[in-house]
Amino acid sequence: MKVSIIILNYNWKKYNTNCLNSVLAQTYQDFEIIFVDNWSSDWSLEEKQKIFEKEIISTKIKIIKNPVNTWFTGGNN
Repeated sequence: MKVSIIILNYNWKKYNTNCLNSVLAQTYQDFEIIFVDNWSSDWSLEEKQKIFEKEIISTKIKIIKNPVNTWFTGGNN
C-alpha cells in the first residue's frame, strides 16, 4: 500500500533538508513525498530542487508550489 507524506514548507530552509532525508531513510519504501511550498521567500524550494533532483526526477518527491501562502490548512488540502 502506497503512503503519501505531505511536507508543508514556508521559509523552513534551515529544517526541511533533515526532514526530507529522514523520510527518505525509512525502511518502508512504498511512499511518495508531496512537498508543498507556501510561497517561500528564503529560496528553500529552489534549494530542495537542487539537493533532491534525483528523487524529484524519479517522482519519489513531488513538488507543489502555491502562488500565495495558503497557511497550514490550505497547504495540506
